[in-house]
Amino acid sequence: MSTPVNPFSREYFEQEKAFYALPNYTDDNGVALRGWTVLPSFHGYLTRQAWAAEYSCPVLMLKDPLANGVGGDGSGDGKGRFIASLSPQMLQAQFVPIQRAKGRVLTLGLGMGYFLLRTAAKKEVSEVVVIEVEPRIIEFFQKAFAGRKELSKIRIVRGSAYDLENSLSADTLGEPLQPGFDFGFVDIYSQLYSTASVRDVRYFIDGYQISRYHFLGLERIFLESIGAPYFRDTSFSGRDSLETVPSLLYRFLRLWQQDKRAAPSQLILKDSLLDLFQRETWPLIREGLIADGAENEDLCF
Repeated sequence: MSTPVNPFSREYFEQEKAFYALPNYTDDNGVALRGWTVLPSFHGYLTRQAWAAEYSCPVLMLKDPLANGVGGDGSGDGKGRFIASLSPQMLQAQFVPIQRAKGRVLTLGLGMGYFLLRTAAKKEVSEVVVIEVEPRIIEFFQKAFAGRKELSKIRIVRGSAYDLENSLSADTLGEPLQPGFDFGFVDIYSQLYSTASVRDVRYFIDGYQISRYHFLGLERIFLESIGAPYFRDTSFSGRDSLETVPSLLYRFLRLWQQDKRAAPSQLILKDSLLDLFQRETWPLIREGLIADGAENEDLCF
């Protein structure tokens, strides 16, 4: 990948939609990918609003063939269960792990396949192994992207990410999967900010022998953690404090700060990151993320 544009910009959003290049898809298994119009009130990854105007993004839904469809809130709406999207929020959340990926990569959860394709397109990546439990999502990916050159680097394992013994025993070709990965990315949680995403870190690192690890939402947990009471006697703001974090995360947060929706003024370096950050509003989830994140030494870059 060449040097990317700012992941918080509209240009990046349009660029990644063009790379994915699959506007619509339906099959007889209940899988449907279609463009949805998103209102300006929809949140970005770290900010309260993505853009001031409506936009359309691909959304992947999975409908139970025996039911009338289940919405994200558990209601029957006939449309199906939300699996993944290419919203600005999701693209921004995957920006850092895509940049970090190199060598042999493991991803837990196939989703709509964007992370696999984008990572496999990198020359620094030799192989991408994905473990996915839902056979209909696997079939969707194999059919929808047949002929894409990135597939030559991608290996699919059907199974549960938590079932280490079976996941490591065979892939779709029946060949044993050897542990040992240069980078691992986890996107299997029903909520973007889940305490399980932190609790699972050691289990997956040890089980799959992952050298560098990332999960969807890690940057938010980082910002939540530095806002916890035991961090409040320090000031995490401005250039000096930002340079104390690893370089890739530093660059990501700097790009975020440069986004006009995140900061009301151009004096961005004088604004605290915590003042710009859209804090988690669910107290139980937020406190769990902070507690687990602060105690977990594996959350490193």
